[in-house]
Amino acid sequence: MKPANWILHKPPLPISFGTHHSKAMLLVYPQGIRVVVHTANMIHVDWNNKSQGLWMQDFPWKDAKDINKKVPFENDLVDYLSALKVAGYFLFAAGMNM
Repeated sequence: MKPANWILHKPPLPISFGTHHSKAMLLVYPQGIRVVVHTANMIHVDWNNKSQGLWMQDFPWKDAKDINKKVPFENDLVDYLSALKVAGYFLFAAGMNM
């Protein structure tokens, strides 16, 4: 059972295997957001029985004076989430009391 504060998004896959799909987590904290890109599928055997890799970085929330300042990674991430139709979830999550 997933925790109540998790938002899962599963984009449709045209076939059940051999299809490119993102493996990432965006974790929202009071201090900012943590981006995790990993090689494991979200199944027990991948996380527990196979060698995997991940990249992780924390990004603090912007100050009010920097709200309109864009950086390339932010632009790319927003574009990618928009293409996956998940960007709206994060507007909701950013306003959550944590």
